Amino acid sequence: MRTKVVSVSDRMTEVRSKFVETTLEDDLADMIDLMKASLVGRVDQDEHQILFVLGESHAGKTTLLKRALLNDPAFQPYEEDYKPILPLARMSVFAPSSLRNLAVDGLNQMLGYPVKADLKRTVAWPEFRDKLEERQVLFLWLDEAQNLLHVNDPNDIYLIANALVGLVQREKWQVRLILSGLPDLVRLRDYDTIGNRSLILPVPSIEIPEDPADVNPKRDDKQPDFAAIVRGWVREVVEVHAGLRLADFLGGDFPARLVHACGKNFGSIIRLTRNAVEVALLRHDSRSTEPCIVLKDDFGTAYKNVSGVPNLLNVFHAPNWKDLPLGLARIRSEDDVEAPTADVRPAKKVKALRAGERRK
Repeated sequence: MRTKVVSVSDRMTEVRSKFVETTLEDDLADMIDLMKASLVGRVDQDEHQILFVLGESHAGKTTLLKRALLNDPAFQPYEEDYKPILPLARMSVFAPSSLRNLAVDGLNQMLGYPVKADLKRTVAWPEFRDKLEERQVLFLWLDEAQNLLHVNDPNDIYLIANALVGLVQREKWQVRLILSGLPDLVRLRDYDTIGNRSLILPVPSIEIPEDPADVNPKRDDKQPDFAAIVRGWVREVVEVHAGLRLADFLGGDFPARLVHACGKNFGSIIRLTRNAVEVALLRHDSRSTEPCIVLKDDFGTAYKNVSGVPNLLNVFHAPNWKDLPLGLARIRSEDDVEAPTADVRPAKKVKALRAGERRK
């Protein structure tokens, strides 16, 4: 492998490890502080016990939470009498979900207590709850929590909702819950016992204004400057993370073209910008004394590499870019395929049958 390719690969590994700031960090920090306070004393009765962080795939939910939680000194693991203490415990939820599956996965994968996969629900959940206390878990973060709605039996959602509430209000050992997932997860708040106890932080998609070429639109001062925000992300990746220079192309409708190419998705915008950096580094002659400059064409090449479209249909080149398909550079994942979900309303109790009796 050529030395230049290896060098660019190493440099891109470093660039991709960097975190891009958004406007949500402060909001999340304030909500986590409210949840911490609710562990110490009553804050508006039962409020601030559960936090929902909702957004589309690759909108930045997980990265946002990792940065806030994993860097917080209060959540660092430690040992006490040779036993691991986990102030923060995190796991992903898998479908199909059930209270038993949640407990077994939590015991096996998160808390380090191997149990049999066929453990009964009536044994698994109390064991999970007790081990949270033993590990002194204060915050429990369930990622991909929309899978809590993907159940084989609608009654399972009712059981899960009640069990989660039981964790946050248990007198012997209370925990605080963070549930992150797709927007559909908000349906879990339809249960009053959860809705009344929860905060919600939406991680929105990026909306393109009617006139994206107007970099100083007449707007309410409270509304963010769309173009300035997107340009700020590009500059942070290119100039701060990669240490390169940008050609003068960020004005006009470029921010809107970038957002259109990436399907209004934050994570995809960051990935395509990083890909453009990689294209520029590979294009640049490493023997040259001239600095490497990222061009608009580098974004076009990065977009072509991801989408496979010809230049005539390239969002960064075509004059009719608004008419081209939205989001061909959007990161795809399993979340983009809809999974069947159960009605979150509690199902009616079914009367037990007598011996020999059949259901009508």
